[in-house]
Amino acid sequence: MKKIYADLHIHIGRTYTGRAVKITGAKTLTLDRILVEASEYKGIELLGIIDCHSPEVIIELEEGIASGRYHELEDGGIRYRSTTLLLGSELEIYDEACSGPIHVLAFMPTLADMKQFSAWLSARMKNIHLSSQRIYETGLNLQKK
Repeated sequence: MKKIYADLHIHIGRTYTGRAVKITGAKTLTLDRILVEASEYKGIELLGIIDCHSPEVIIELEEGIASGRYHELEDGGIRYRSTTLLLGSELEIYDEACSGPIHVLAFMPTLADMKQFSAWLSARMKNIHLSSQRIYETGLNLQKK
């Protein structure tokens, strides 16, 4: 079995414009800095950033792809040097089927899929720009989506 060095739960603190994504995250935790640190210093091959539903993060990824800094992989994920980024979203759900709020990680294979998911989420949460937001939807409907 091949060993893969991975971290599937990384938050972005701020976008490149300075907008908060994870309020408790450091201002220096930008998408680009996270990818550089993971790829060039820590040897992380698989990285799950779970704030990719945020519209500014999507724009930042699109700009990185357009500039050639990142590239989308045919089978899913976005590549920066030796690291593959999995596009994720952390959501909080509270419905009748669970005894309390739960946090769910949802991963999408492509940026187009994440954009579609972000649009779907925007009608179901109070602030699409922030991470770990409560989604006003049932867990079953989220699972179907």
